[in-house]
Amino acid sequence: MNSSCKKAEVVEVIKVTTITGNGKEKPFKEVTQYWTKDGNLISDK
Repeated sequence: MNSSCKKAEVVEVIKVTTITGNGKEKPFKEVTQYWTKDGNLISDK
């Protein structure tokens, strides 16, 4: 176990997967976002 980890826990989030781009100038790309239940964006990749 990593001794520098102070705390780890399992939490519920909202995962949203969308497709961006137009297939011409910008290629299609899948984007996944993670949101809190309160509507705050946590991460997108």
